[in-house]
Amino acid sequence: MKLHVSGPKGQEVAYCKDKVDAKLRMLADYSEISIDGVRIKSRKNGRISISRVRIGLNKLYEKYMQKFVDYSFNLQDHTCSRLFRMIHRDRKLMRLFVDAPESNDSKYNYIGGLLVHTCELFETAALFAKMDRIGKYINYDRLITGILLVNIGKSKCYRMTERGFQVTHTGLYIGAVSSSHKILLENAAKMIEIDESVLQKLENIILHHSADGNVLARSVEARIIYDLQNDRVTEVRKNMQFHRRVVSCSIWNMSDDSSDVG
Repeated sequence: MKLHVSGPKGQEVAYCKDKVDAKLRMLADYSEISIDGVRIKSRKNGRISISRVRIGLNKLYEKYMQKFVDYSFNLQDHTCSRLFRMIHRDRKLMRLFVDAPESNDSKYNYIGGLLVHTCELFETAALFAKMDRIGKYINYDRLITGILLVNIGKSKCYRMTERGFQVTHTGLYIGAVSSSHKILLENAAKMIEIDESVLQKLENIILHHSADGNVLARSVEARIIYDLQNDRVTEVRKNMQFHRRVVSCSIWNMSDDSSDVG
């Protein structure tokens, strides 16, 4: 377990593998303790217990998983809705997803970080879809499903150890983009009926995130998700009007084929 603590001696990071409960009692003198993102203020002359940590993690999971599920039920497109729910019902994959960080070098580098990051992207993307002038050009279902698909591959790129999160073989040699693309194709192959044009747009959303930058965006949804992934969500939300102008430019600079715009 990775612990971030702050107190009279300043900020410290500690790693704890054995006798976790006893170690937490030793840390009771600190003013605050954050265990993989769950921050708990210690009581005066009290102690920090494992049960309180578990409650914090459970609350985070319940809050954001409810948001996650709510977005899946709002999808109208059959292909997007089916893909979203198939991924959600994959217990092994979702177990990895809810435990994983968004990355090791972001503010979401804690247990549940990828889940929190994904839900925050859902919320911000939904604001774009409701905006005047540009909302009618945005396909909400592909936008939400695309966010899930872009992030789901990261769940296989990290594993938690007593020394914090380590990059897996998939993360080192395959990458999140290829992992996400594989998950999409595997689930699409299980569907009896699928809209090929929607599948191609979802593939493009994922592959547009490729590090080599050779895959051009074929839809405004791909551009929005790329911008959201590469900017801090909080910064985007603070400057929604600026980003609306950016999205507007993206819409008009897309292919002349209107089918590629939303």
